[in-house]
Amino acid sequence: MYKIIRQRRKSVTIHIEDDLSIVVKAPYDISHEEIDKIVTKHEVWINKTIRDKENLARRKDWLHNGEILYLGKKLQVCIDEEPTGKVAVSVADGVLTIVTPNKKDHFLIKTQLEMYTKEQALKLFTTLTDKYCNLLGCKYSSLTLRKQKTRWGSCSSKGGLSYNIRLMSAPIEVIEYVVLHEVMHLIYFDHSKAFWNAIAKVMPDYKTRQSYLKEQGNILDI
Repeated sequence: MYKIIRQRRKSVTIHIEDDLSIVVKAPYDISHEEIDKIVTKHEVWINKTIRDKENLARRKDWLHNGEILYLGKKLQVCIDEEPTGKVAVSVADGVLTIVTPNKKDHFLIKTQLEMYTKEQALKLFTTLTDKYCNLLGCKYSSLTLRKQKTRWGSCSSKGGLSYNIRLMSAPIEVIEYVVLHEVMHLIYFDHSKAFWNAIAKVMPDYKTRQSYLKEQGNILDI
């Protein structure tokens, strides 16, 4: 089964969504029978993509797996139940501990971690952004955190910086690269040769850090 979305387009594309549903985007003038043939032709690719997404989802299910990727390190997840209603999250000695009133309330546990991560991320990204702004002699107008699929950061024309909270799974040196990249856009609002030369002057190994995001970005999720 798949969902068809008719659009003004010339060709048919097939997408596997995160919930594993199949979405086919097709021109208005192509018949359902023709779409069926195209989907059947790509059946092997569809099945493989679904399996890959299932495997990736299992790898990122920290609550089920009992371990989580945090600042580039795999931490053991420990859930402590405190019936009095106490809630807390802490990281120490390779263990991420979540104190919660009900071990079975997975929604609450995930919400606790999300709130903790946002607090830590805001502190970290603010510290690093201030560091590179001071180094480069520039200023930003605002700093926000978002959870996005692929975009790691952005800089608006008004000087607003935004970072992807999923970066909290990445090593600190990779986070520093993203911060420097976006701060540099306060000076060079493009990806010109001058922009990359300026990045290299501050961070000579930026390409190695950049490669980590290209190769490991799909597993970063917190």
